[in-house]
Amino acid sequence: MGSDIDLLVVVSDDHTLAPLPRRGRFGKLLELFRYRSFGLDAIIVTESEVQALREQNEGEWDMVLDILEKGKTLYDRLAQAQVMMKAEELGYSHD
Repeated sequence: MGSDIDLLVVVSDDHTLAPLPRRGRFGKLLELFRYRSFGLDAIIVTESEVQALREQNEGEWDMVLDILEKGKTLYDRLAQAQVMMKAEELGYSHD
């Protein structure tokens, strides 16, 4: 039986998870879902790691690049911030 949820998480290079090895990042993510009733697999990479993958991939990271190209974005902090700024410019409140 496979995982119920598979995630690719891209964090900024200055995120608190960034200095950790990939396995350590996954462990921290699992702490957020400690009492989950579903399977969870995740690959957590930094923005600079994604850039390096795009430039230096020799096939071993094709799956990650495919996810970046075809996957669904569940949450994008930058896009959310831009939407909120635009809403405030238009006079909408997010209360």
